[in-house]
Amino acid sequence: MKKNERGSALVWAIVVIMVITIIIAAGLMIVQKNYNTSIKNASRTQAELSARSAIDSVIYALETGDYDKTLIPEKTNDSLNLDITLPENMGKVEEAYITLKTSSEDETVTYLVVGVSTKYNNQTASISAYLYDDGGNWKLDYYGGEEYVK
Repeated sequence: MKKNERGSALVWAIVVIMVITIIIAAGLMIVQKNYNTSIKNASRTQAELSARSAIDSVIYALETGDYDKTLIPEKTNDSLNLDITLPENMGKVEEAYITLKTSSEDETVTYLVVGVSTKYNNQTASISAYLYDDGGNWKLDYYGGEEYVK
């Protein structure tokens, strides 16, 4: 071995270890980012499912007539806040309301707008449903997400 080559194996070993460490650190950062994205997506999905569950219970009560008559606002364009409680593992209802409306064309068609906004693990979802008055019975007309019209 020449005098100026002494310790070169140690330098190469340190360089290889540093490169491997950088590759592992980059891989861990990618895994962490994907994990956080998965948690966020799962939380958003749970918030959407919780909103649907809450609004489905209101729609069912209205369609079957199984509700207290004070649930329906007395005047057109009046809104009432609804008190909906979900099981703890399903998130929290941030806002729930029911609004009595009439059609803008001839004001003869009466309908209800029901809206629910839920929150789960810092993710929020909102959904609205429109029900029309079919001779004293409420029938579902439209049911959709993210259209949160009060």
